Amino acid sequence: MMRTSGITLHDRRVVPIFFRCRRLHLALQCRRVTPPIEGIVLNTSLPFTIPLLLGAAKAVGLLRLEGRSLLLEYELTDRTLGLLRSELKTVRLPLVEVDELELKQGWRFDIVQIRVSTLRVARNIPGHDCGIIQLRTRKRDHQFAERLVQSAMAEKSTTNLDRVESSRSIT
Repeated sequence: MMRTSGITLHDRRVVPIFFRCRRLHLALQCRRVTPPIEGIVLNTSLPFTIPLLLGAAKAVGLLRLEGRSLLLEYELTDRTLGLLRSELKTVRLPLVEVDELELKQGWRFDIVQIRVSTLRVARNIPGHDCGIIQLRTRKRDHQFAERLVQSAMAEKSTTNLDRVESSRSIT
């Protein structure tokens, strides 16, 4: 949100700060405005953790949408001192292989749940359970996680439409 000379710019909409109609002001304040899915460019990464070995270790990393795939970069650390660290690992999940991508809200943290179609894709990610990967994110990153999930699902749907159109043009 950016303030310039009595006007607030919010999600590409210009909204006057002072309203003569109190009702309109309250309606716009309470209304949840989400940006359109088209045109969202995500240049930043979503930090996540994966608890391992009954809490003795964890995987700490970043998740981002890169083209038509999700990119996970992580390293394994011990939970007690944080001194033991593995080398940085990178796993690319093509959106074609992702069956479901969901954001679950929790009391202390949010969970980005990724369900993949084959175990071949998930085998390099620690803590996966039969093709389900659960990434814990901080509550303060909730809006960014929500936009990331929406953008990834939109990209997946365009990928599926492109595949259907190309198969129709072949036949």
